Amino acid sequence: MESIIADIVKIIKSENNVIAREKALMCCFFGLIRELIKLALEEVDAGLVEETKKQGYQIEKKNKRSVVTAFGEIGYWLRRYACPGKKAQYPLDKLMGYDKYKRYSVLAVKDILQVSAVATYRNTALAVNTLSCFNISHSQVGKLIVQAGKQIKAQQQSEERYDGITQKKKAPVLYLEGDGVVIKGTKKRLEFHRYQVCEDIINLSKTRRKRVQAKEFVSLSRLDALQEIKAYLANPYDLSDTLIISNADGGAGYAKKNFDEIVGYCRQHEHFFDVFHLNKKIKDRLGFMPAMQSKLISAVEFN
Repeated sequence: MESIIADIVKIIKSENNVIAREKALMCCFFGLIRELIKLALEEVDAGLVEETKKQGYQIEKKNKRSVVTAFGEIGYWLRRYACPGKKAQYPLDKLMGYDKYKRYSVLAVKDILQVSAVATYRNTALAVNTLSCFNISHSQVGKLIVQAGKQIKAQQQSEERYDGITQKKKAPVLYLEGDGVVIKGTKKRLEFHRYQVCEDIINLSKTRRKRVQAKEFVSLSRLDALQEIKAYLANPYDLSDTLIISNADGGAGYAKKNFDEIVGYCRQHEHFFDVFHLNKKIKDRLGFMPAMQSKLISAVEFN
């Protein structure tokens, strides 16, 4: 601890420029975090030896790999295991959710995709390079987005998954929502289509809520996502006595008739227009009468 403090003091005293000083401190802290994570990962890997050997695997070799995380690039050593008749594996990577063929961690990719939903590839790269501890080019941003779309499609579940269900469950209420998220690229426009459903929403605090039995289906194809949510509602659930409350922005493919197709037969289906887009539509249509906008919004809210 004393050596760490000494390093920090040295940085503070050696830099006169306030921006350069803060950047140097940030690099120092994140470098320390990366080193601690490296040591922790290698210790966890060592702790997995006995459990993995019980499954019939033996240590084949130790490899070094690097993963770009939210803290920057981390290099560490891990064990590869082999077993006759089985596929070789890296238990540590499986535990951490690191794909051996991909360089970025799940959180790093998630952060990049969130920025790319509101920015071009170049601006996404600029934001990531400025605010994070790793660098990425705009072309790499584009590749990650395309890879994410392919992975989502590959993970989509067919109706065969529900063949083993013998007793369908009943839920008094299901909440269903659908929307599209546009990814702004440099050459072409990508859009992820998402449907999500849950059985209830509970308040954890004044500002935090949690969905109960939540399920989400995402795809670059709206029809693929639509088929997935239809299969999910039709198989595990008996909707004969269920009230389904759906919500959307009213855009192409997200009108009430589209949700009627998803829901199929149920006790009752109530569809609502998304509040944000409803208010926006009112303001757009009554742009020539600003005084009437708030009155109509209030009338809709309380009636």
